[in-house]
Amino acid sequence: MYTYLFSILWFSFACSDKSEDAATEEPLTCDTTGLDAVAGEAVVNDDGWFLTSTTADGSHLSVQSWSNWGGPDSTGTYGLEGYNFQDCGLCLLLFTDCPEGAEPRLPFNTECETVYYADQGSVELSNIDLSEEGAVTAVLSDVFFTEVTVSADDFVSTPVEDPDIWCVDGEYSGDVTIEEGSWSNSEMIGLPMPDLTAPDQNGNEVNLSDFQGTMLTLLFNANDWCPYCVNEVARAEALWQEMNAADERYDVSFVELLYDEPEPYEGPASQEDAAAWAEEYGLTYPVLHGADVQTYFDDNGPGAFPCYWIVDPLGQIRAVECGQMSMTSAKVLEHFESFLVENPDWTRE
Repeated sequence: MYTYLFSILWFSFACSDKSEDAATEEPLTCDTTGLDAVAGEAVVNDDGWFLTSTTADGSHLSVQSWSNWGGPDSTGTYGLEGYNFQDCGLCLLLFTDCPEGAEPRLPFNTECETVYYADQGSVELSNIDLSEEGAVTAVLSDVFFTEVTVSADDFVSTPVEDPDIWCVDGEYSGDVTIEEGSWSNSEMIGLPMPDLTAPDQNGNEVNLSDFQGTMLTLLFNANDWCPYCVNEVARAEALWQEMNAADERYDVSFVELLYDEPEPYEGPASQEDAAAWAEEYGLTYPVLHGADVQTYFDDNGPGAFPCYWIVDPLGQIRAVECGQMSMTSAKVLEHFESFLVENPDWTRE
């Protein structure tokens, strides 16, 4: 389902790709203008910061900054053009027709009947103090929210037929609340890694349990609909080689679970898809694919792309790392040192 995410290069590409069409597109017309908030709160956790402004009728304006995918944590003015909700680092959503007592849920609110996504305008972050006594202030200028649906599988935001447009200018702020944890699934940390048998890019059946005895890095990745997944796989082979050279006290294994096929992304990756993926990015480690890989992710996975598990030599999941460039050889080494402290009699076979 899930992942990010948000580089300047991607922003430049997305904007330049649309520039030729901009002159021929009709300007948007506002169906609703303005939003008066009566309350605001900024939540800070391991994923980033999330400013929510609530109106008297229970609608919610949500400014979301995803830190692992390039969301800003400093003051400045940021444009919204060129992004889908699937690939934004700074994301603006508006929820209406919400049941009484509904609270926005990350990454989007499934309780509210109507969702709007902002893909035009700019946001000035005039104040960002993410400490316990801090506050966040966002000033919206010429922001157009378009009525959309948001896929729970890959977070693609799609305008509905004849969408309503909600135009918002104004200042929104909230005091900071610090929350522990992350929206990605960290409940697996400390548990034994569930086994999986699936084919790799060469058609060989691979069992994850066969890597017990090594420090296993397991990459959960999606196909090329996810630009951050592409960026991650482009560095994955070199990352694995770096891990291999980092410490001779242990073996390192690296396995990628490729969730889906390329466009139209309607099913699991096939043998042909995995082989093409491995060839394009020069991958020599196993790339597992197929329906069982999708089921494994849906049942056990971290809930986002790209994400990693670090699994110790006894098969225990020690860490969940999500986001582009979130994995390093130093993190694997750090968890190996912790493993040795907990298991002083362990010896490499």
